[in-house]
Amino acid sequence: MKTSKKLGQHFLIDFKLIEREVEWLDCNGRTVLEIGGGRGNITEELLKYAKMVHVVEKDARLAWFMEKRFENKGNVKIIIGDIRNTVLPECERVIGNIPYYISSEIVFKILRSIMGWEKAILMFQKEFAQRLCAKAGERNYSRLSLMAQMGYGIKLLEMVPQSSFCPPPKVDSAVMEFTRKEKLLDEKEMGDFEEFIRKVFPYRKKKLKSALRHAKIEIRDQSNALLEKRVFQADLDDFLAIWRSTKI
Repeated sequence: MKTSKKLGQHFLIDFKLIEREVEWLDCNGRTVLEIGGGRGNITEELLKYAKMVHVVEKDARLAWFMEKRFENKGNVKIIIGDIRNTVLPECERVIGNIPYYISSEIVFKILRSIMGWEKAILMFQKEFAQRLCAKAGERNYSRLSLMAQMGYGIKLLEMVPQSSFCPPPKVDSAVMEFTRKEKLLDEKEMGDFEEFIRKVFPYRKKKLKSALRHAKIEIRDQSNALLEKRVFQADLDDFLAIWRSTKI
């Protein structure tokens, strides 16, 4: 079956890595959401352990292929749809090798979801993975880093060479582990805070005092020492403290 360049399809053919991904997921007796089933290689390994596997696959050809491949399995459901606008089922685990062109959207989709999942094993382009892990003050630190680390404990598990895929992508990849953290904000507060971060981070090299002024955000205490930090130097606690002092 030909791959679709438009959908960024690169199928993982390293079966030892697939075994490790499923082992890291720890899905025995649990309900799993798989993002992008492809040809079903990860799905087949998941079905050995999971109670139920929900696979969201955008490519109707691949969804049909998987329906045929697993037609005798009672613990799998294939959902044809784009993960970005599909209503996600309740699950305890999430797994997927994420197309590079929608990586940010996938992270924010899962971040906002209320599925109740506890752990995810996801593969991204290496550079994107480095952005996810970046700390305050580092070159790759961004709005994505901040919001992702607010919601999850993130760990880089393994670098993956291009040769592990067919066809091989032009860049290396990385397998990431995400464990959900306790929520710091309720749903409305989270939306407000995310909007605050979205407005401020375009001025990442400016001092926070200047960035807030450019973003037209007022703050009660202009003498707050945190305002002398540059945007890319501020960590989550800093941003939460400043956000709580704003008049948005």
